[in-house]
Amino acid sequence: MRIYLSLLLLLNISCSNIRTGHEGGSVDPSIQVKIPLLSSSLFSRSENIPTINQVFGLNEIQKQQFLRYFHHPDNRSTRPNMRIVDFLGDRLSNFNYHSDTLTASQALAQNRGNCLSLAILTKSLAALAEVDVNYQLVETPPVYQKANNIVLSSEHIRTKLLNPKEEANGLIYFGRGGVLVDYFPAQGTRMLRPVDHAEFSAMYYRNIAAELIIKKQMNTAYWYLLKALELNNNDPHAINMIALIYEKSAYIKAADKLYQFGIERSEEKLDLLNNYYTFLKHQRRNKKANEINTALQKYDDPNPFKWISLANTAFNERQYDKALQFYKKSNKLAPYLHEGYAGIARTQVRLGQYSSARNSIEKAIENTHKKDTKKIYQKKFDMLSQLLGSN
Repeated sequence: MRIYLSLLLLLNISCSNIRTGHEGGSVDPSIQVKIPLLSSSLFSRSENIPTINQVFGLNEIQKQQFLRYFHHPDNRSTRPNMRIVDFLGDRLSNFNYHSDTLTASQALAQNRGNCLSLAILTKSLAALAEVDVNYQLVETPPVYQKANNIVLSSEHIRTKLLNPKEEANGLIYFGRGGVLVDYFPAQGTRMLRPVDHAEFSAMYYRNIAAELIIKKQMNTAYWYLLKALELNNNDPHAINMIALIYEKSAYIKAADKLYQFGIERSEEKLDLLNNYYTFLKHQRRNKKANEINTALQKYDDPNPFKWISLANTAFNERQYDKALQFYKKSNKLAPYLHEGYAGIARTQVRLGQYSSARNSIEKAIENTHKKDTKKIYQKKFDMLSQLLGSN
């Protein structure tokens, strides 16, 4: 699971080079994070931030356990990447969206974690087996949790264990297949984009930071995010979260400048725009907020679930006109998704547009194939029909 934050934060990702061998228990103050507006002097030092080696490392007993299985004579006829999948085996059922973000060693010891934990564990096993991997961000409906007026929204990441490189006549062919490691496989699941190792590694620190923000441990969260930026320079979503920490810590000017910096410099800026809009509304800077809202409407992000996520956040904040705009933007991108129509329907109900809401929920019924979901929508349709009939 990759966690997002929204201000009722949304946490996301971008790319840069990684230094996988960095050691030490806390963030080195000499790190050259290329964000001129960061003010580490505002936060007291936080020790015991795990190194990247500690995140991906297994203990000696775990290593031996896996290698005994991997090299067992009974498994030698199985491709190396499939041996890893078979080793994971029954553990996959214990991973889910709602579990904690764990290191590889923790995930293996406890046989649980979220999808990011599973991907971290898979990478660690692959390194021992000398199997190449890549990572994929997958289009799935976001899952939400809310605490302390902050919404956590998760997206799904999975690992691909590549087949061995095939050689013929002295040539190596790089069009390599592989096997996907995913506790949440779904027919027709679409990969949004590949994720490089720098981005992937930074996700661990961002996820932990998100959990710390929920617990109001802003100081420690800041240092986790600084570590994420060390691994993935100018990560827009780490910038987004630090701006939120500034706001929650009453460093309003610093938050404002950092939001603007992220928006100006980042290619992926949807979450930054949305959170900056909310920040401006809280500051009652309505003219600037309207400018950002216009930029949001014009923003081109092809992931319909991103817009559904933003729409849900707006709905929860009773910004119904904004929610309606975002649900409709999602529908324009993916008219086959029932979630967008259902969101439009519930927003239209709040706006008193009952006839339009009935038409929207009817569209949701037409576009869902799950019996339980269809039953829920049908009940809403019947209630609206009854309401309209009585009027």
